[in-house]
Amino acid sequence: MKRVPLSGLMSFALFVGSSTVIAQEVEDKSFVTESGERILRLEIIVDCSLEDAWELFATAEGLSTWMAPVIQVEMRNGGRWEASYDKTKKIGDSGNIINEVLCVVPLEMYVMRVAQVPDNFPFDPELVYQARSIVQFESVGEDRVKLTFTGTGYGEGSDWDRIYRVSVSANCYTLKEFGKRVKNGPVNWDE
Repeated sequence: MKRVPLSGLMSFALFVGSSTVIAQEVEDKSFVTESGERILRLEIIVDCSLEDAWELFATAEGLSTWMAPVIQVEMRNGGRWEASYDKTKKIGDSGNIINEVLCVVPLEMYVMRVAQVPDNFPFDPELVYQARSIVQFESVGEDRVKLTFTGTGYGEGSDWDRIYRVSVSANCYTLKEFGKRVKNGPVNWDE
């Protein structure tokens, strides 16, 4: 199963409406600020505990069960988040995606920015490095969690518009995959 590289795309966004459902479980609440900045906001509610959601979306052990077969996460301020979607690669390979973890509040949120794009990345890396990704976790009932992905820092122009469009699709896909992981269990990377 081919995976879309979320971590490289988590720093992009696409404004498509104030509150539309993109997929059966992912709600798009993207908007434009008064100053004209586009804010990507996608939400999904999953049936698991806050601790389990954090484990699956903020640790290498959890992320390796659904997002990428090769992943290393230092979930701390100034930490590093490195991944490859090719199971034959290893941490430290030149083609890996690397994010810098800017801010962490355990079990509540973290903020990242792309620090290194993968080989053959289709966008200007200098643009991508300007964006930020915020992942928030909120308990919304007994064993129910709302995960909110917010992307900020997007500029204007056709290059940004392309990045923004791809980002909505990729991040929606990623949240849907997260929902599948919660519901169906780990991905078998050998299939």
